[in-house]
Amino acid sequence: MMKKSLLAIILASCSTSAMADWGAGLHYVSFINNGDGPDVSYEGAQISLNYIYDAGEGLSIIPQARLVAGLDTEDIVILNRVVKTELDSAYGLAVKGVYELDNGLVLFAEPTYMRLDVTASTTIADADFSLSSDTWKFGIGVGAGYRFNDQWSFDASYNHSDDINITSLGIRFDF
Repeated sequence: MMKKSLLAIILASCSTSAMADWGAGLHYVSFINNGDGPDVSYEGAQISLNYIYDAGEGLSIIPQARLVAGLDTEDIVILNRVVKTELDSAYGLAVKGVYELDNGLVLFAEPTYMRLDVTASTTIADADFSLSSDTWKFGIGVGAGYRFNDQWSFDASYNHSDDINITSLGIRFDF
């Protein structure tokens, strides 16, 4: 009972204006492998949660956590065998440096650190084989968007790591 009372006091003492700096997003994401090996691309749905630090003069710093669920599979041929690959999930962090113009146009740059979980599977002589891979990627991205009002915005971005290009398109809601 004491823990519940303490939690209720803490929550009641928090200003609802503190919630005004939180945001969430929903994006369509495309991953394209441009490194060695076969050309592979994946599509995913990304949800994100961010906090907005207003630096003044139209500038903001926005740390963001991201989670991506894969939406498709890609078949590639290796040694005359069809190998089915799929993006199981991806997750990571970004820190956006944002500049908002008076007309609602938003420009940003962001370093990102993301983990990609991918599975490849095939059948050889009636036996199923599967291989999973996870890799962390550091990237740098740029993007632009439009803020419709104080709560809703739309954005598009391009992010590049050493061997993967990531594009995204989506909406964000600020609480």
